[in-house]
Amino acid sequence: MIHKRKITIYNEKNPRGLVLNESEYHPRTLRDRSIDTTLDDDEYFVLGDNRPISNDSEIFGPIERRSIVGRLAMRFFPLDKVSFFPQWALGGE
Repeated sequence: MIHKRKITIYNEKNPRGLVLNESEYHPRTLRDRSIDTTLDDDEYFVLGDNRPISNDSEIFGPIERRSIVGRLAMRFFPLDKVSFFPQWALGGE
């Protein structure tokens, strides 16, 4: 759910909801809209890294697992958290 510019994830692990802390990633104002969506097991809600102007699931809805073709290999931003994910880059889970 997105409400009042905050993303809350509800799942088995977080039945009361987990509010994502985006302050270090999004210093600019985020869209002020509410979205409440339930995902199927093979669906993902994707958000762009430049959320104020990204065309992402806020605009076009969730995507199916089969539509995801890449893996995260490195995080570039924020600069103080640059990190590599070699297990995913090499095809591991």
